[in-house]
Amino acid sequence: MHCTVEDISITKKRITIGAASDEIEKEIQKSLQELRTKSKIPGFRPGKAPVSLIDKKYGKEVEKDTLDRLVPEYYNSILKEHDLHPVSNPHFESNSYERKSDLKLVFTVEVRPPVEGFNYKGMDVLEDEVKVEDDEIDTFLNRLLKSKAAYEPVDRLIELEDLVILDFTVAEQENKAYNDQYIKVGADEYPKEFSDALIGKGKGQEVKTQITFPQGFSKEGLAGKTVSLSINIKEVKSLVTPALDDEFAKDMGHDTLAALKEVLQKNILNFKKDNAAKAVKGEIVKTLVEKYDFPVPESHLESELNALVKNAKSMKEYSEKSEDELKVHFREEAVKNVKAMVLLDIVGEENKIVVSDKELQDRLILMAQAMSMTPEALVQFYANRDGSLEALRYTIFREKAVDEIYSKANVKTKSE
Repeated sequence: MHCTVEDISITKKRITIGAASDEIEKEIQKSLQELRTKSKIPGFRPGKAPVSLIDKKYGKEVEKDTLDRLVPEYYNSILKEHDLHPVSNPHFESNSYERKSDLKLVFTVEVRPPVEGFNYKGMDVLEDEVKVEDDEIDTFLNRLLKSKAAYEPVDRLIELEDLVILDFTVAEQENKAYNDQYIKVGADEYPKEFSDALIGKGKGQEVKTQITFPQGFSKEGLAGKTVSLSINIKEVKSLVTPALDDEFAKDMGHDTLAALKEVLQKNILNFKKDNAAKAVKGEIVKTLVEKYDFPVPESHLESELNALVKNAKSMKEYSEKSEDELKVHFREEAVKNVKAMVLLDIVGEENKIVVSDKELQDRLILMAQAMSMTPEALVQFYANRDGSLEALRYTIFREKAVDEIYSKANVKTKSE
């Protein structure tokens, strides 16, 4: 096998692969011999049929299988020998081969550009100092308390925001009854006059009032009508928030309130540290993109630009712009995005970063939970949109590459 690599540009190569006929034929004959040992041909014992007969019967298929195996081997050998990193599938310009003749393949392929002097290790970066204030813990505790609040019966007169269970009849509808209605006093579902009539009343009381219901009210028989109501109050409930004490902490899985506060403090601190690190990681990538100048592969740029334009078309602010205008507008951003991909690919390759199936599965589960979807539905979404999960796998790969850069950076807090 021999080959030549022609530079069309820094990011595009024309590769010619040649192989002598006897080299190809040797591989074909080897495959025919292997097939001969497994074939059952009428009139011959298993494995004893002449190779010529096997060739006549299966030659075309074996020839195709041999080329399907050899061509990728030749291709990968050339990439390794010339240190080329394809970013797209090869495009064949010519494919010349007939049995017992020389093989010649000519194709073009886009490759990752070299980045001269690229170094991401030991970058000096400043990260915000993070700490947790007492009021942040109090705010989180109040959210927890509200999440555990529940309506409980109360023996007092009705107040704003109480939950009232009642029956009411409508005089203009022959005293049609609406039983076991749950009304939150002051809520928008019922007219304000309805709530006003309830406030200050108590369980067991009967209230008579006239109400005008708005158009579009949920009960069609009342929508847009002024009617006389007779209301019977059956139950009054108030939203009761649990006390902030050790008992509440135990309900949350901790022995004491102090222990719960300690856990919250750690969780909030870790959350703020993660956010600070994310901000720094974004700045690291931005700095590297601005520092190193190199051409980007056209296919990558076109793909990224199309994605940005497609996303922009769904935004109101860009709805009046043509596709050509949008491509001009987003071209610089697309170039930066592709440069970031190139640099992170280099980092990932250098550090032998891979994304395992388990990592992919764990990410799918997290995303599905956040989007209130089943993992299976999310997989189907990616299959319909991208054809596979490889786009998501590549996203995780880039995140791990950024983590690698961050781990090798000289990170200091802004207070130092």
